[in-house]
Order: sequence, then C-alpha cells, then structure tokens
Amino acid sequence: MLKIRNLTTGEVIDLVRDAAHTHPEWVHEQCDTCSESELQRMLDSYSLATMAEHAGRADECGIYMPAEGAYEVTNPASAHSFGVYVADSAEAAVLACVRDAGYDSLEAAEHVTGKPVKLVATKLSDAAAFVLRHPDAAGAMDAMMAAGIEGDQDWGSGATTYVMPDGSRVRVSDLDVEALGSSVTLDGKEVDFSAAVALMDDELRAALHNELAPCSDQAFLDAYAAAHAEKFGTDFQVA
Repeated sequence: MLKIRNLTTGEVIDLVRDAAHTHPEWVHEQCDTCSESELQRMLDSYSLATMAEHAGRADECGIYMPAEGAYEVTNPASAHSFGVYVADSAEAAVLACVRDAGYDSLEAAEHVTGKPVKLVATKLSDAAAFVLRHPDAAGAMDAMMAAGIEGDQDWGSGATTYVMPDGSRVRVSDLDVEALGSSVTLDGKEVDFSAAVALMDDELRAALHNELAPCSDQAFLDAYAAAHAEKFGTDFQVA
C-alpha cells in the first residue's frame, strides 16, 4: 500500500488503487494529475519493488511505501512508557496507543481528559524490532537466512551476531535472541549504542529524537552528549 504525505500540512493518507475513489484535491495538485484515472495511470508506473527498497522515503510528489518499525510510546514529562507498538510511523504508533486506551484519536482523549495529551513515539533499532517479531532462536536464524543477512559466529560461545541495515546487531545463541545497539564512539571509546540509550535522560532523549530523527546512532549520541553536558553540567558517560 502506497501512501502520500501532504507537503504543506504533513497529513498522510493511503493512495487507493481504484479509479472510483475520490482523493483530496491536494493529492492531484502534488501529483500534477487532473482526474482519478490519470492518478491511477501514474501509480501504475511505480515499481513496488523499487519503492520497497526505499521504504519510508517520499519522492518529490510525497508518495512513499511505509517502512514498518517498532516504536516505544512514552509520556516525556513523566518518562512513563506505554509499551512498544509496531507501526509504519511515529504518528501511527501514538494513535495505536491512544486507541488501546479506548479513544478514537488523540483529540478525543484530550476532550475527555480536559487537558493536553503529550505522547512521544521513539523508533527502536532494527535489531529491537526484529527481536520483537522473532523471539526464538530457530525462528530468528530462519528469518535472517530468508533476508540474506549473514552472521558472524563466535565459536567460543556458539553465538552468532548479525548486523542489521541500521547498524544495530542481533545476537542469537542456542536459547536466546538479543538486540544489541550499533557500535558507536564516545570520548574516543567504543560503546554499545543500546547501553548508552539506557543511561540517557528520558525527557532529553525524547526531545532530541523529535528534533533529529532520522539520523545515525553516532550523530544522535554526539548530539545527546552535548545536550547532556549543557543541561546537567557533567559529561555523559557509559561504563
């Protein structure tokens, strides 16, 4: 299913493959089409395989194929976590969380509670999302093989480590599947990104994620270390 993002408002809707469907006028303006049939012919020219390779990236018309990921939804003020949701965007993860609480939308929740509802969805690493989908060792190794991802086996421990597209790692042993962060550098020392994230201030981390994402783990750690020093007056350290 392809989606399109309004380049002015940020609104995202599905592109329906049906000439009888009526898309909003802004869709035709962005796609430079005059009718639904013309829009359908345009969509027919898209290669879904190519779109999948660049999942999550919108073209000049705002059209993209969603890149499904795992998001942790939190309240940045209290740092309370409402759990992890599999969704194609941070907005969709927040909506899923709100619906879990019994509301149709964030606006409905605010109307009932009588106060603003502030939720932040932070995308987890590819490794964390993979472990959520494949928690057992046999299934994880089969999935890695199907995806064509080769592992590096440690003959001493018997564990195999796989590097995911975002640089995060999955460690599979006989009985366990573990998500590891990418290898990053802090003050000239190599550290595990997941371990660094676990030590970060939740509110500061969420604020930086909203400002910087998407970015590399190294870029995020560098930005967090600088923000941490400014806010707390001490260097951020990972043992």
